Order: sequence, then structure tokens, then C-alpha cells
Amino acid sequence: MARVSTLLLSSLAAISCVSAQLSTNAQYAVNKTRSYFTTAIPLQSATSNIGYLSCLQYTLNQGPYTTIVPLLNTLTNTFTEGYQQIVTFQPRLNVSIPEEKAAGDDIIQSLNAASIETGGAFDKLSQPGTVNLCTIPMVGAAVKKALENLKAAARPFYLSLATYHSTEGPGIAGLLLGFTSRIDSAIQAFSSIVPV
Repeated sequence: MARVSTLLLSSLAAISCVSAQLSTNAQYAVNKTRSYFTTAIPLQSATSNIGYLSCLQYTLNQGPYTTIVPLLNTLTNTFTEGYQQIVTFQPRLNVSIPEEKAAGDDIIQSLNAASIETGGAFDKLSQPGTVNLCTIPMVGAAVKKALENLKAAARPFYLSLATYHSTEGPGIAGLLLGFTSRIDSAIQAFSSIVPV
């Protein structure tokens, strides 16, 4: 997984969208999707470090959950801020312009790469062994709330990108479906141990 992430980062770095002809809107969308990817990497890494004492450590402000919850919140903020801007973008991305096509490719690469990382994180959080470690209500509630907030912010963010980069709209919508399915599994897992 680390090698895949390194290759994807190298690929993204090789795509330059700094041309004077590139619109401010396109550059903003590129920056936000890159930010999504670069936050998703440590999220996936942190979930891999969950261990037997992680929930107890969280109550002492230690361990991987002290990183995981803030990273989930950072992604929520990235999605919310991104949506609020991207939904207003007119005209749409024009892939007949080479610079904007490169920007569109960059956006898709970042979304695909981020999907690998967040998907892995959600899968780890969904594992029964992981959830069983979080029977401490305050820990389960904190993780569940962060996941729910992220899910709520994800849909408008993805759909605003699908509208802006309309030639790739169906593909972006498909990535959203995968994101939603996997985060739903994590939310459901933590819902089972959070008191009603």
C-alpha cells in the first residue's frame, strides 16, 4: 500500500497545473482534491496502528484514535469548504483546453487515490475486532460522530465535482457510491456499541 501511495504521489506531482491559462476555479478544485488525498494517506496509516489498548489510550489522549478522529474532522472541513466554492463554479471545466484537461486528470487521479486510502481506513474501522476494542462509550461515540459528519459532507463535495468536471461525472458519482458504502459499514459497526 505504501508503494502504491508513493507512486500515486509521484504521478500527481508530475502533473503541473500552474499554466497562466488555467482558471482559478480549476486550480482550486485541483488543490482541494489533492488535499483530500494527502489527508487520506495518514488516515489509512493511523487505522493500521489500532491495537488492543487503543481505546483506553484515547481516554488518556494517546494512541491512534487521537489522530484518527482529527483526521476525519479535517476531511469533513475539506469537503465542506470545497463544496461551498466548487458548487458556484461557472463555466464548467473545459477539457478541450489542454491546461483544463490536465487539471481534470489531476482531479480524477486524486479522487481515485484518496478512495483507495479512505476505503482501506473504513474497512479497518469496520472490522469486528476493531469495534470490540471501543466498548468505552465516549470513544465509540467520538468515532461514530466524526464518521457521520464526514459522510454528510462527502455527498455534496463529490457531486459538486461531478457537475464541474461533467465529462467524468458518472465516474465521480461511482466513487461516491463506493465511499458511502464503506463509510456506512464503519458507522454501523460503531453504532452497535454506542448507547442509544
